[in-house]
Amino acid sequence: MTTEQGVRVGVDVGGTFTDLVGLSPDGRLHTKKIPSTVTDYSRAICAGLEALLAEMGVDGGRIRELIHGATVVTADFAGS
Repeated sequence: MTTEQGVRVGVDVGGTFTDLVGLSPDGRLHTKKIPSTVTDYSRAICAGLEALLAEMGVDGGRIRELIHGATVVTADFAGS
């Protein structure tokens, strides 16, 4: 992995789990699944990113693309 190359990361926040996938410049995929933190979803994103990047052996400055999605659904059925 050269210093010019970065990693691509995808994050999907769900109501139960936060899933992360990282693509290294050599084409290898790395994945993490951690419990979502429903009181503050950003905590699970940060913890998952730290764990994923540590597994990949890179620091956050190497991320060149981050894609974020959410499958969290909230509904207020009161009054329905």
